[in-house]
Amino acid sequence: MFLYLLQNIWILLVSCKNPKDQFLNDFGLFINDTEANFDQYTDTEFKIVEINFIEFKEKEIDLKDYFSESEKKRLKEYHNRFRKAKIKRDPLNNLLEIFIEA
Repeated sequence: MFLYLLQNIWILLVSCKNPKDQFLNDFGLFINDTEANFDQYTDTEFKIVEINFIEFKEKEIDLKDYFSESEKKRLKEYHNRFRKAKIKRDPLNNLLEIFIEA
């Protein structure tokens, strides 16, 4: 019985992630998925992706005090990767972004 209880506690501890860590993981998966599929999204689907990105940015603001410098650097890279996918998907409507990047 004790061993069973100990195993359950271990599983619970391993499965419970820090909200910041969970956010970084979820945001990274979202960016990977966006990069892999940006050219297959319809305009409506990409609008939903953009809304999701905005929601991630809002959550990032809520957690900003908890990120280390390396995590902040990773988040900046996520933002850049999203911007690049957005530009590649529709270069004509993102001319300003292209000039800013250059």
